[in-house]
Amino acid sequence: PDVRERLEPLLLAVRQRQLPASPGVALLQLKLQLLLSYCTNIAFYLLLKASGRPVRDHPVVASLLRHRVLIDRLAPLDKAMRYRVQKLLQTAADG
Repeated sequence: PDVRERLEPLLLAVRQRQLPASPGVALLQLKLQLLLSYCTNIAFYLLLKASGRPVRDHPVVASLLRHRVLIDRLAPLDKAMRYRVQKLLQTAADG
């Protein structure tokens, strides 16, 4: 399953107040939005490249770099919260 399929039940449960909001949920929401934005920027970058447009000085390159730095900075926190997040995902999956 992809990230969205795994996280959607959890985020839905939090929105419906079936699960309490927690730092683990906030981290998941942040990470999901960051990854979706990163993928959107990659798709746009590839579109520019495929159409033969110059990308070297295009703002999308700076945006991709910024996203990559943020993803890398989240990695230690993600690792530290992994157990808590897995418990939340399991709770959401069990209903």
